[in-house]
Amino acid sequence: MSGHVGDLSPEQDKALQELRSRCADVWEDRFDDHFVLRWLRARNFSVDKAEYMLRQHLIYRNKIDMDNITKWYKPPEVLEKYTPGGITGYDHEGCPVWVFCAGDFDMRGMLECLTPRELTNHLIYLLELCNEDMERQSKKLGRRIERRVFVVDFSTFSMKQIVSKVVRRFIGRAVFIYESNYPETLKKAYIVNAPSFFPLCWKILRPLLSDCTASKVEIYGKDGWQSEIFKTMDKDQVPVHFGGTLVGPTGCPRCSEWLPQGGPIPEKYYRQNTTLNGENAKTIKLSKRSSHKIELPVENEGSVINWTFRTNGHDLGFALLRKKNDGSLEGCVPSTRVDCHVLPEEGFYTCNVSGTYIFKFDNSYSWFTDKTVTFDVNVAPPSDELEKTSSVALENQIKIG
Repeated sequence: MSGHVGDLSPEQDKALQELRSRCADVWEDRFDDHFVLRWLRARNFSVDKAEYMLRQHLIYRNKIDMDNITKWYKPPEVLEKYTPGGITGYDHEGCPVWVFCAGDFDMRGMLECLTPRELTNHLIYLLELCNEDMERQSKKLGRRIERRVFVVDFSTFSMKQIVSKVVRRFIGRAVFIYESNYPETLKKAYIVNAPSFFPLCWKILRPLLSDCTASKVEIYGKDGWQSEIFKTMDKDQVPVHFGGTLVGPTGCPRCSEWLPQGGPIPEKYYRQNTTLNGENAKTIKLSKRSSHKIELPVENEGSVINWTFRTNGHDLGFALLRKKNDGSLEGCVPSTRVDCHVLPEEGFYTCNVSGTYIFKFDNSYSWFTDKTVTFDVNVAPPSDELEKTSSVALENQIKIG
């Protein structure tokens, strides 16, 4: 059985009813069988795993007000102009086709303009716009549309676009956000015009994908992909540049009149001063072979520890620990070295228990280099009761790079 509505085994139907019952405390009207089954399929109908995944999603969704992001979020100009691609049409079943030109996306430049969190918000904004489009399609066609097709063009892609640790970390972050919050919404991803070095890229990407997602990815070089793609969609749904017949109002084969083209980002968009300078920012000198600890009293479960920091040069290690009743330390965020001299490191952790937490800057591995660290580490109160059900916010599970 496929695990979709109308095609369930007795065991799958039992799992559906059990998950509905378990989540009664957070139930919403929009949680129909189509929605609930997505989370079960993503976890091979393990009710325990599907429940955990769904609850984590609801925490994250509530935290960033995902339900209203298409109303309150206003994309920065640099993202509107230089994020290449978008929805160009629909396949034979009515699923949206999203064309993305990977080689024309200056991700390194984008990270010079915006923080990873700002880029994550934009990704979620685009995905939620696509969800709204699928809802309109469902009403128009009279059947549920809940999956999308990606056509990702690598024709102008170069290795220099992924050699940066900062870029790889963000790719990991983006994939994790998609996998964790939009399960079973990928119908197919066509990687086309893959260069000879693409196996190196795939080596980075594959560990980030679930087996189910990876099975939906088809990779093609310069030849053979058009005949496969157009088995599932008409040519007038894809721009001429990508093998279709769709053109813009002035005949542009790339539909540049309405489809953003990307390209190198002008430095005028770069952040002029990425040094932390808020009223709560502090600066310390961290000697070689040393570390610095910040004690953070947390009075309420569900409180959120936020951090942003940057060095004046070289990478830096950091970790978040909790002091247990016996005085020993428990790891919350494992020790990680980050290139925070390139871009500020940002993150947050949702505390599932009260107590004393310790944020640690670690330069003990450096034999020769002292570092100047500017940082803002703070504790925010719980945002709502739902937050208290989480031991670790979704963001803390992103450990890439």
